[in-house]
Amino acid sequence: MSFGEPGNQKNPDDEVVDINYNENDDFDDEDSDVEVGPPHLDNLGNTVVGASAKAVLEHIATSLVSDPESVEVEIEGGENGEPVRLTLHVGPEDVGRVIGRQGRVAKAIRTVVRSATAHEGYRVSIDIADD
Repeated sequence: MSFGEPGNQKNPDDEVVDINYNENDDFDDEDSDVEVGPPHLDNLGNTVVGASAKAVLEHIATSLVSDPESVEVEIEGGENGEPVRLTLHVGPEDVGRVIGRQGRVAKAIRTVVRSATAHEGYRVSIDIADD
């Protein structure tokens, strides 16, 4: 009978050997101060909250409008767990293009930006300014 077949149990007194063990490594397995999981606002480190959402929104908007240089995105919020609020400013001739019929393009933009930044652990709201 070989190992792994029914009826052949491993002896609990057998020593488990880590084949990757190196007694000279500096890795301390007993540190429990490292958090594992999705990033949240508390452990983002030295990043600007909402920067990737702003970049995605700018990219989408500049691709849609006829005057890409008129695209501006303002960012507000993001402190203490509040949602990040992005305000998109485009030229007057491009507002309809960004909003779309019955707001379908605006809704799609909001969905893509939220999806692109969902892993960062904060909420994003997008407003389209009609200056």
